[in-house]
Amino acid sequence: MSDYFTPQDYFATPAIKYTSRVNQTQTFVYDTETVTHVYNDYGYRTYDLSSVPAEYILVFGSSHTDGHGLHLEERWTSHLEKLSNVPIYNLASAGCDSTFIVQNITNWLNSNLSKPKHIIIDWTPICRLLSWQKGKSEFSQASCMGTTGLFVNSLHAGDENFWTKWTKDVILVDTLCRLTDTSVVHLYLDADPLFNTTLPFLTANNIHMHVDEKTHNKTWHYDNGSKDNFHHSSVCHQQWAERIFGIIQEPNELVFL
Repeated sequence: MSDYFTPQDYFATPAIKYTSRVNQTQTFVYDTETVTHVYNDYGYRTYDLSSVPAEYILVFGSSHTDGHGLHLEERWTSHLEKLSNVPIYNLASAGCDSTFIVQNITNWLNSNLSKPKHIIIDWTPICRLLSWQKGKSEFSQASCMGTTGLFVNSLHAGDENFWTKWTKDVILVDTLCRLTDTSVVHLYLDADPLFNTTLPFLTANNIHMHVDEKTHNKTWHYDNGSKDNFHHSSVCHQQWAERIFGIIQEPNELVFL
């Protein structure tokens, strides 16, 4: 099954709607075991959006947060849900770019749903691009074969095509959350030299990005221990959940309260 959404789906509320996988099931067979992805009424690996409680946490990200290679209960969002005792709605989408996250948050905040207790964003790697092929979405990134001509041309033209867009998207989301009085936590889990280019602009906008500081309680543990031997293991996800729980428990650690 090919995952995609249409331009009409892109502006749906409360979330971008994946036409291709609404209420569908995908099975991934790995060397050690099989992992099943069950998608909800909007095509995400989370609770149905038809009934959202008054208090909840809203999460965005890409494959790490979507939990590729992991069972549902092994993801950091599931661990965090137990620690916080607050339902977590996980709208992560594997392979997505920062603009996808911006649009999804915009759709959600423009809906009639109650405001989330926190928005937590695992920002995507910088060199990613959402493009359209005959009315269907397509994500491109440097680590995958078959990238679009638009992506390749943008990459050859200069890194600015990616890091300026990514920085603008982070600033836009942070501004949206401030204007709607919504607590937001920004995470960046990938080691990327382009990230340092963005820091002066994030700092100038008073944005605190939680990154790997490689000190006790300030590091993200990395391995390739998930069932697909590429994404991170449930041990990593447990550690992420514990650190993120500490962040949302400490007001000084939050970008905005």
